[in-house]
Amino acid sequence: MGNYSLVVLDFETTGLSPYGGDRIIEVGAVLVSGNRIADSFQSLMNPGMRVSSFIEEYTGITNQMLESAPPAAEVMGRLADFMGPHHLVAHNASFDSRFLDSELQRVSLSRQQEFACSMLLSRRLHPDAQSHSLEKLIKHKNLTTSGVSHRALADAEMTAHLWISMVNDLKCDFNLKEVPFELMQQLSKVSKNAARDLLMKTAADQDEDSPKKVVDEFIAVGMFGNKLRLLSLAPDGSYRFLDGSVNLQNFLHIDTPETRAFQQSIEELEDLINSRTTKENDFQAFFERNPNFILNDEYKKAHPHLILSRESDGKELIPDFVLEPIAANGVSDILELKLANTPAYVLKKNRPRFSAAVFEACAQLREYSAFFDDEVNRESIYQKYSILSYKPKMFVIIGRRGNVSPIEIRRIHSDIPGLCLRTYDDIVEMMKNRLSSRLRGQ
Repeated sequence: MGNYSLVVLDFETTGLSPYGGDRIIEVGAVLVSGNRIADSFQSLMNPGMRVSSFIEEYTGITNQMLESAPPAAEVMGRLADFMGPHHLVAHNASFDSRFLDSELQRVSLSRQQEFACSMLLSRRLHPDAQSHSLEKLIKHKNLTTSGVSHRALADAEMTAHLWISMVNDLKCDFNLKEVPFELMQQLSKVSKNAARDLLMKTAADQDEDSPKKVVDEFIAVGMFGNKLRLLSLAPDGSYRFLDGSVNLQNFLHIDTPETRAFQQSIEELEDLINSRTTKENDFQAFFERNPNFILNDEYKKAHPHLILSRESDGKELIPDFVLEPIAANGVSDILELKLANTPAYVLKKNRPRFSAAVFEACAQLREYSAFFDDEVNRESIYQKYSILSYKPKMFVIIGRRGNVSPIEIRRIHSDIPGLCLRTYDDIVEMMKNRLSSRLRGQ
């Protein structure tokens, strides 16, 4: 690696979202230093609540085991000491970072370090892998494991071995002298096409024997009066106009770190859409990291995986997102995600229509809507999340647009008047239009 150490984290939890009240039940952490595992930490943690039979079967961690486990304050304090100032890594870091921050906040602690995500990194470095789940990547790279999965320490150790292997691959394939943590973070955020360029540039920068470029001039933009002018700027400070007397502001792009990050996010979404191995959880994680992709001028926040507990029978409903409005007197709406490779439309000659998957999503959304018909349920959710909803609008993102004409789409959508359907192509197109406006300074 470089002259740094890092801690790889993995958590077993009661569910998918700390925002919905889910808790950590097991902590696994591995210290990687000098490109090898140097230390480890593991502990069960009493969440103060019972776990479901599914979680017991999935992890092998029973309620009886958790009853005698140390409390959260003790475990998180010890974990914070173990993490120290080290960089942090996790496989699907958006998941683990949310739980870590939630549990630390409960005991009045916080972290300063940033995460790197080994799953996003693997998508850039191993696009040929059949799947980017931890177990499948370990098999893809023929790495040794303990044979245990869905336990925190075992998964943290597997992630550490995967990280070390990817670092070694980069050193070998690109002749890198060292692989800084910041480089690994950058690689996880750029597009697949840009990843190789970044690595080649890093290798050239590290090569002491590579010829140094002598810069004779810089291209700059200056404001003269009320006009933007394109300049050639010499090292001695002198300059000349490159645009004559023409105002070039309509041809100039405003490129900032924010617009570059936005463009990279669009490319990441396109990668997810075009990959045959992408799961709904991958889209969920993406939109949680990039909520602006599903928000518009009407909404200020997208709440992921809120738990709607029916007071009548205790049944729990978990919509993908609850959209909170900007207006103080507004009510929240609901968004459901489906896969990009799931058809949205059935194009029969006699009558085009929605696919069965759309009707299934609509049934889910109607069940969520019915939940808020009950005043007791509405009050319960308002007290728990400060969110008000009644007769929510129903949104679903599913499938690709294909070759469906606008007339056919309008005709199909009239079958379910209360449903607002967007394909993943629609989302990408809207975001590209938004990016184009930003680059033009609009």
